[in-house]
Amino acid sequence: MLTGLINGELSMVSPDVSVAAALTLLDASKTINAEVKLAPVNAKQSASIRGDVRALTVNTIKVGAADISASVADLFGVLVIDGAINVSAVLAASVTINILSAREI
Repeated sequence: MLTGLINGELSMVSPDVSVAAALTLLDASKTINAEVKLAPVNAKQSASIRGDVRALTVNTIKVGAADISASVADLFGVLVIDGAINVSAVLAASVTINILSAREI
């Protein structure tokens, strides 16, 4: 039965993103790991997202570490997101962020 909803998974494991970044004309280095899973739930599109970066540099922006995890319900309708993000040691322009934590409450 065709529902128009997506069922699948996309993973990215890159110990060095410099080659992929060059394709987008960016100067980047270090590690990115990410996973996105899509599935129909109760006739609506859902997604789960998990990712982390370590010692990432993109042009002049530096991220010491970042972790994200989230589940998304009704992706094509009214979004409901339940997740968390933790970031540390970010340097962008003249702004330094030592620790940032955000969670859905």
